[in-house]
Amino acid sequence: MIISEKLKIANEVVMYKMVTKTSCKYCNFIKGNSSLVFDKFIDETTNFVVVPSMGSLVPGWQLICPKKHYLNMTMLGQNDKEEFNALLMRRVIATRELYKKQVIGFEHGAVTDNTLIGCGVDQAHVHVVPVEFDLLDSVQRI
Repeated sequence: MIISEKLKIANEVVMYKMVTKTSCKYCNFIKGNSSLVFDKFIDETTNFVVVPSMGSLVPGWQLICPKKHYLNMTMLGQNDKEEFNALLMRRVIATRELYKKQVIGFEHGAVTDNTLIGCGVDQAHVHVVPVEFDLLDSVQRI
């Protein structure tokens, strides 16, 4: 086996360990296994938590994460979807009032486990971001 093949295999093993449920960053902090400031809940419901986004590009960027391990938000059951939608609206309203800006919400997560395509995190989460522009208006001008 040549060195590049060994490095590729080693990298795949590392990536697998990073995204398995037992080592999922999101699952760990949701269970309280973190002391990082970015892992502190700023809002919570029965099935979801809201945390500040680590490395956010603008103040007020936050993530809504299910407490159960899901690959993406399409995997939620109907009751969880209703709870999520209510929490999302609550966060959008609170963020809009606090920052006096438009607020967008988006998910750009994985479709399959253990892939480098997507955002690189195999745990469902939705970004809630205050922005200084109207996203729809900006896209329509393109």
